[in-house]
Amino acid sequence: MYVVLTALVGIGTILISRAATSWPTASVASVCSNTGLLGGGPTTAPSGAITVPAGNNSNVDFNQDNKTFWFAPGTHTLGTGQYAQIEPGNNSKYVGAPGAILDGQHSNLYAFTQHATGVTIQYLTIQNFGKAGDNNNEGVVNHDAGHNWTIQYNTVKNNAGAGVFIGSGNVVSYNCLTNNGQYGFSAYEEAGVNNVTLDHNEISYNNTDDWEAKIDGCGCTGGGKFWATKNATVTNNYIHNNKSVGLWADNNNAGFLIEGNYIADNDDVGILYETSYNALIRNNTLIRNANVGGPKNPGFPTAAIYISESGADSRVATSYNNTFEITGNLIEDNWSGVALWENADRYCGSPANTSSGECTLVNPSVVKESTCNSANISKAPYLTDCRWKTQNVKVHGNTFRLTPAHIGAGCTFQNSCGLNAVFSNYGSYPSWSPYKGTTVQNAVTYSQNNTFSGNTYEGSWKFLPFEQGNLKSFTEWQASPYSQDAGSSMNSSTGTTPPPSTSDTTAPTVSITAPLNASTVAGTVNVDASATDNVGVSKVEFKVDNGQATSDTSAPYGFSWNSTTVGDGTHTITATAFDTAGNSTPTSIQVTVKNATTQPPTPTPTPTPTPSEKGNGLQATYFDNKDFTGRQVTRSDETVNFNWGTGSPDTSIGNNTFSARWTGKLTVPATGKYTFYTRSDDGVRLWVNGQLVVNNWTLHSVTENKAQINLTAGQKYDIKMEFYENKGKAVASLSWSSSTLKKQIIPTTYLYTK
Repeated sequence: MYVVLTALVGIGTILISRAATSWPTASVASVCSNTGLLGGGPTTAPSGAITVPAGNNSNVDFNQDNKTFWFAPGTHTLGTGQYAQIEPGNNSKYVGAPGAILDGQHSNLYAFTQHATGVTIQYLTIQNFGKAGDNNNEGVVNHDAGHNWTIQYNTVKNNAGAGVFIGSGNVVSYNCLTNNGQYGFSAYEEAGVNNVTLDHNEISYNNTDDWEAKIDGCGCTGGGKFWATKNATVTNNYIHNNKSVGLWADNNNAGFLIEGNYIADNDDVGILYETSYNALIRNNTLIRNANVGGPKNPGFPTAAIYISESGADSRVATSYNNTFEITGNLIEDNWSGVALWENADRYCGSPANTSSGECTLVNPSVVKESTCNSANISKAPYLTDCRWKTQNVKVHGNTFRLTPAHIGAGCTFQNSCGLNAVFSNYGSYPSWSPYKGTTVQNAVTYSQNNTFSGNTYEGSWKFLPFEQGNLKSFTEWQASPYSQDAGSSMNSSTGTTPPPSTSDTTAPTVSITAPLNASTVAGTVNVDASATDNVGVSKVEFKVDNGQATSDTSAPYGFSWNSTTVGDGTHTITATAFDTAGNSTPTSIQVTVKNATTQPPTPTPTPTPTPSEKGNGLQATYFDNKDFTGRQVTRSDETVNFNWGTGSPDTSIGNNTFSARWTGKLTVPATGKYTFYTRSDDGVRLWVNGQLVVNNWTLHSVTENKAQINLTAGQKYDIKMEFYENKGKAVASLSWSSSTLKKQIIPTTYLYTK
């Protein structure tokens, strides 16, 4: 709330910001169960209305201006044609009686389409448009983002794509948007969307088609998403249990008020504001968000509120363009709290900009994707204006609460749970970037006016300034050089995970996920395990037969086993999980080692290359810094399959902050689609045939990334893999699989140094 005090002597007005004394609850917009609200349409046709009877309405002329269409109780259909749809008239109303259902029968793709203006849709249940997997990035209601539509008191459910598309001047209020294939709503127009209101909606259980799995890394799912939208009011909504992000504003949005919403139990981030500008995020409740997505990304603080390359800029003419405020929110039992992030390698014109074709809003007559190039980027105004910046963000007057036991055993600081952050990555890409090294890390942490202050922390918290892995206590966070959270308090805990109960007698669970039981292995084998515990897993210990134990203390748990150190035959691999109370559980599998007669796979139909064609590995260059500078070691590596632990590739290379580049040629044994797998800790990039197919240039624990590409037998393809290690364990490997090849490290046979 804001309290205005006017001095009695008339010397002026004082504005004091204060955290909300009460936060919104789920009842703020519990619409889906409110049959009185959603079923409150007129029981008889309004005067002058056209009555639409239940049944097949394919012969009804809905394209009439300035009319009211009253849908009688019962189920309405539009025929069976894929493109059978309602094309409304300008300023017409489409109103349902209690019990009126518009059903697409999973035959029609869209319900309301085209570009009429001033349309009103009320009191209808709109369901079953499109089959599972249809309508990617398309909407069912207002498919073409018509202007000045009013969409109220509807249930929009079980549709493919987005339930509702939002265009300029739209008001979307008091709707139940649930169980849709991609989003509950999406806002997009090619020329941008302006002046929209999203108020008192319940938006839940969307992304039933799991589009992130269909299109890896698409960033195309959630409760709802805005794209290039200016002046949006997002208030009093209940956004929950979506199988992705709750509320997402992605790319060149500006002027957002996000206030009074209850955002809970979404698989990923609660509020994500990305490469955008100027917002006020005030007096919202965010509870239990990102507790599915967070554990999958243990090197990154997946937060309730995630600000990515976004902040306030006075040159973008909307509200909130001096200060981007996050204030008065209750942030409770999410994977992490508030994360302010700026990717050093992401800017207009950079190959690392995932919003390809888009540029910043601050100087559009000069700064464009075509001008933010290698020739200009180091010069004014491009150096400054080609970047989306996390700047002028004030995080104040919020209440942060966290009880790790409410989230689960994986909620540890080591897994980036319980963090608040202002940070960036070490700039390294592309080669012509002027933002290499710590340039952006220094800017976002120290000089771009990002501050936390006046917050209340309850429970178990730590803080992440400057770079991933740089965990700080509350005292360190407040002290120089960070000087954050002036006037804030830490209650109940000063940022340490509560000790385990001495009465814990529940043992952890553990399973070996690779290799498979009873499988045949050879060479170097990646042994992986998963483990969970009611309090916390402290380590997983691996043994082969009764040999020396190897321990891993962070998920995903694993080690690299050189099977040539044992004889051919059957061997037992055991993984034992230990929890913080000392309880343990073992599990074992048996594998058959077959090294003596192992040959490169013989795919069909193409024969194995003749000896004269066999490869000799890749050219490897190791650098003593993580940005491909410093002392170098060059050699040939037969394969890329390394687990250096806390060591390094060579005695002349330091154990931390080193990098590596493997280059050469690749052949394939048969024409077809190949899946390439990188396994790395930390950053990795992979190019095949000149295409960047894997790009995970971040700090992370051991992580597998994969990509597919079609390749032809008999051709040599360029291949390049880059890797950097920050600190801790260092792992880098490159595998492949196809319809004729089991997943394996790419053999030397198919790799060539030139």
